[in-house]
Amino acid sequence: MQDGTREGEEIRLEMHQWFIEVLNQKSKPYITVQGKHEQRMAEAIAAIDALLVFPPLAA
Repeated sequence: MQDGTREGEEIRLEMHQWFIEVLNQKSKPYITVQGKHEQRMAEAIAAIDALLVFPPLAA
C-alpha cells in the first residue's frame, strides 16, 4: 500500500538503499524484515518489544 513516502515502485530499491546508507552513516541500528505480512509484523513487533525492556527501578 502506498503510504505517501515513496515516489513509485520503479525507484523502491534505490530508496531502500539510500535509507540503509543514511542509517549506516549515522551509526543507527536497524533491522530488515522479510516475508509475508504476518512474518514481517511478528519480526517488527519482536524488535520493538526488545527495546521496551526496562531495568528494574532501584528500591
